[in-house]
Amino acid sequence: KAASANPLVALVFKNMPEIAALYRAVAGSWHPVGEVHVPPGLGSHSSLGFDGLETLLVTGATGEVHRRHLAGGAPALHPAPAGASSREFRSACALPEGQIMRLALRQMDASAPWGPELISNA
Repeated sequence: KAASANPLVALVFKNMPEIAALYRAVAGSWHPVGEVHVPPGLGSHSSLGFDGLETLLVTGATGEVHRRHLAGGAPALHPAPAGASSREFRSACALPEGQIMRLALRQMDASAPWGPELISNA
């Protein structure tokens, strides 16, 4: 997907965990351009990412992914994949076909180190 000449960032501040603040770089400085609702209860490891220029992906620690359209439109929910309880989800991105790819950490057993795992919804 094409990159914008004016980059966009989304930030969640510690004192406002229910809002993702949007800022756009214009003429060498960052300017606020909007806010997006962050669903409650996503855990302390929720993450933000963009699907193109118009959609924000909000990933919860348990694997659910919320799609928020920046220019309006209905939000969408991608539920956590099966077996999610044994993983810590860190991020997600959208694939060209509209599927979601998630990055998770998983510990195979109590004595093993945590390792990365990519999970896509088929």
